[in-house]
Amino acid sequence: MRSLSLTLFVPLLAACAAEPAGPPPSALPYTELAIAGEKGANGIYDPSVEYDPAGTGWMAYSGVRAGPQGEVETHIARSTDHGASWQHVTTVNTVSPATAVLPTGKTVTGKWWQEVSTLVHDPADSGREWKLFWHRYITQMPYRTDEDRLFAYGWIAVRHAPSPEGPWSEETALIGAGPFPLPPFETAFDIRDLGEAYADYIVLTEPGALHHEGTLYLALQAVRDPAKGVHKHDIILISSPDHGKTWSGAGKPLTAEAAAGFGAAWFTGPSLAVEDGRTFLLVCPETVSEGMQGHRGTLVFEFEDLAAGRLRRDAAGAPLVVKQIASTLSVGGQADYDGQNTAGGVVVPQFALGNLPRAFRIYNTGETLTGD
Repeated sequence: MRSLSLTLFVPLLAACAAEPAGPPPSALPYTELAIAGEKGANGIYDPSVEYDPAGTGWMAYSGVRAGPQGEVETHIARSTDHGASWQHVTTVNTVSPATAVLPTGKTVTGKWWQEVSTLVHDPADSGREWKLFWHRYITQMPYRTDEDRLFAYGWIAVRHAPSPEGPWSEETALIGAGPFPLPPFETAFDIRDLGEAYADYIVLTEPGALHHEGTLYLALQAVRDPAKGVHKHDIILISSPDHGKTWSGAGKPLTAEAAAGFGAAWFTGPSLAVEDGRTFLLVCPETVSEGMQGHRGTLVFEFEDLAAGRLRRDAAGAPLVVKQIASTLSVGGQADYDGQNTAGGVVVPQFALGNLPRAFRIYNTGETLTGD
């Protein structure tokens, strides 16, 4: 979802008291975003909003069914009124049975979960104008804890289509990290192929895509190999000049070390957005307490140089916050934004056990990135 690190189907700890630095939180409350025709038993999450040249809005999101036999799959919705209302259109990635033989020789059975999708319009790629990136991995069933999510059998995948309604291509297993995915699975390339700066990562998740000035960008949450040091996550950026055929490293906009200044262990849920010709990175500060993780709203940063992955920073080198968007429920904040989504503004997913059975919900904040 826009929240892989959120423990989806078990109770969550209370929010950490630490508050991120920066501007005060935006005005509350928010309004719930409803999707007509959506049948996710336990709600929706992971919004990724993208408008086409005709002004129609499209949103990729996760439909969630919780519990021991939990499922997460990718749905698409459409808006013809700039985000005031949404209608379910299609399901792109469905849950399917999965089997893996662990290095120990043990065979596990489970499901392929399809999480944290990001939708992007690539206008010059004829017949492949729409692209969907997401994190696909095996989850052992019955699902009990995060240990049942087998990220060693997972990757960043991609599909393409002439329209968000389809038809969608077959999946390409696009990007792996270090030793993963384990055999018999393989990907088109390894993030280590992009240079030494990416050599320590073993899991990639939370893709956030943007097409800007002829280049396709993908922000990723990258998990460092604990065997090489402290277990930390960075936000990295890669780019493609040829519609995703080849990729190059474009820097590390935010590291885990930078998150400490915002009361967090690291950042999660990166999204890329444009407003008034300026480019932005939206991330969610993530706190960790007694092994549990929680998301603490959204921070918006501005790029000084998108192609180099360089954010605007203060004299001391700390990244400058343009806006802070608070979470109003237990946890949430892996937000997304498109400038044409004027009726909804920034959309933010939030989770609360008190909202069961629909514990997973998406909200309209009415916020822009730079205005009030």
